[in-house]
Amino acid sequence: MKNKITIIIVMLCILCLTTAFVSCDGKGDTTPSGNTGSGDNGTIIIDENNQPPKFDGDDDIDYSKAVIIEGTTLTGLTEYGKTLSRIVIPDGVTSIGDGAFLDLPSDSIEIGDGSLGSSNKPAGNRNLISVEIPYSVTEIGELAFGYCYSLSYINIPNSIKSISNGAFAYCYSLTSIDLTSDITSVIAPFYGCYSLVIKYSNLELPNDWKGINILDDSFERIPIVYNYISNDIADDGYIYAVADNGVQYALKDGIAKVSGHSYISGDITIASNVSYKGKLYQVTEMNTYALYCATDINSIEIPSSVAFIGASALVCHSSSLTIYCEAESQPREWNSDWNPHNRPVVWGYKK
Repeated sequence: MKNKITIIIVMLCILCLTTAFVSCDGKGDTTPSGNTGSGDNGTIIIDENNQPPKFDGDDDIDYSKAVIIEGTTLTGLTEYGKTLSRIVIPDGVTSIGDGAFLDLPSDSIEIGDGSLGSSNKPAGNRNLISVEIPYSVTEIGELAFGYCYSLSYINIPNSIKSISNGAFAYCYSLTSIDLTSDITSVIAPFYGCYSLVIKYSNLELPNDWKGINILDDSFERIPIVYNYISNDIADDGYIYAVADNGVQYALKDGIAKVSGHSYISGDITIASNVSYKGKLYQVTEMNTYALYCATDINSIEIPSSVAFIGASALVCHSSSLTIYCEAESQPREWNSDWNPHNRPVVWGYKK
């Protein structure tokens, strides 16, 4: 990658990927700015900064017309705000209220200590991809961003002191969140965030934080990267990196797994290899729930290097989704429930 020709090729690939991004209805005000180039033989190159794609909106939007503020608490979105993909919370707001981004009032569901339950499943804002929180905010309420399936980027300023139960529950597209020791109270905020990796500024968590890495009712836990300023390896031994197209890979010992996703849309290609910090990782697996509720995908290409796919790796997708597999037939190690909605599969696909 040190000669001029290679650099030019990578830059052109990045430009092509950016131009080819397909935005969906209700998400036309955003453009992803990512960190990945593409190489030869199905290899993608992920920049060592490894930041999740950030979606930039229209600077001319008056976000005060998008939110409902009572006193200094953001309590909800206006009908106009519900159409936006990016929300910049106005300065002066001190708290984000319970269920602020839900389409049903937060008192219509029951929340336990560290778990969620509901006979009436709430609906989050499906358009929301990016949120920017000002330094005036000190607390985030219960289910404030719950069920925002497309939410991929949010900042947590060091002014935040409290994050309540289920604040980000079921944000399936949230791949990374940075937390600091300035937060004094945390109660199981990330339940059901199957793509999430928590990045924490210190070497160990405060004792007062409850259920910070609870993922669901199983024994699964959310990976944590401690001392993330100088470290990129999570406590489960993997490096988690997000490609330009929003696909998240877990990297370890020369092997890469598709482990999650940020907001993705259009036609998606799973890489055969991932290059990160000059090291090559072969993509051999797609984890359970890997692309869970990535509802705006039109097609997905899976290379023959993928020898294993977990249950429900492809679920809650558009009825128009078509899956293209290089393998001539379903590999023996793929879970029988990898494609639970029986979306059409083209076997033996060649570009």
